[in-house]
Amino acid sequence: GFSQGAAVAAAAALSPSRLPGLRFVILAGAPDPPNLTDCGYAACPLSEVPSLHIMSDKDELVPAAISRRVAALFVGAELLAHDKGHALPCRAADMDLYLGFIARHMAERGAASHGDRGAARHGAAASCGSRVAAAGRARDSRDGLPAPATEDR
Repeated sequence: GFSQGAAVAAAAALSPSRLPGLRFVILAGAPDPPNLTDCGYAACPLSEVPSLHIMSDKDELVPAAISRRVAALFVGAELLAHDKGHALPCRAADMDLYLGFIARHMAERGAASHGDRGAARHGAAASCGSRVAAAGRARDSRDGLPAPATEDR
């Protein structure tokens, strides 16, 4: 989801019983999800739905700090920082990152439900996500979140 759509997608991921079978979310320019008014950040349970959070320090509508705060609600959140403001970067390298993230999480679910056949079917596409995965493993010493992957876009 993008912007308000990202807030709705985050809300769904934070309430998995409302949308069973949700495999992953990609949240770009995500403001606070609406269900945080019920529990607040400190009391809100973390979501285990795989997530990719796309944000920009140049975003004047949804500051990157807010998107990072939303990302903190997800276990293993993966972050992608860009310099395009309140937008979804769409260059070839960006598309490779998005498709790799999707393929990796589709393959993980497929392998879990279809044995090795699901992983083999999606294996080639899953390799596209290596840059996103590497970004997800890096840690930001300021807040304990994965450090955003940064590239001059």
